[in-house]
Amino acid sequence: MRRMLGQPEAVDVPLTEHMFTGVHVLSPRALEDLPERGCVIRHAYRRWVDDPEVTVGGFVDLGDWRDLGTPAEYLRAHLDLLDGRLRWPTEDFEEESTVVLGEGAYVPEDVKLRRCVVWPGTTVTDHAHDAILAPHATVWAHGAPLGATELPR
Repeated sequence: MRRMLGQPEAVDVPLTEHMFTGVHVLSPRALEDLPERGCVIRHAYRRWVDDPEVTVGGFVDLGDWRDLGTPAEYLRAHLDLLDGRLRWPTEDFEEESTVVLGEGAYVPEDVKLRRCVVWPGTTVTDHAHDAILAPHATVWAHGAPLGATELPR
């Protein structure tokens, strides 16, 4: 990284724009240098980028990116993957209709799921639709949508 938004700098090689998605991989030294309060971008990263002794790098992922800040957005992204509107980031998945099954997930043959994401290691014991199912989650009623995970129609 050679410059951050809002910090013009004379560079002899053209810059390319990338968006920071909030995922950090930091050294122990960098962790110690983080502010106790406030924005890590304004109070740490900007200082590091300006310091010629510090190397700030990034990983450019050419895959699709979405904000998954709510259960509905998370489920919508998975449904878009199933519908082919997004590319799969890996080939290590199982697809059945509109259900994403994580590794080691168990769904008995008599349990029906529709438009669900089942996290790795989850055992599903009852029918569900429009749901994100994780270990230790409970489907309380036959065919119940799970509150905030229900998508608007």
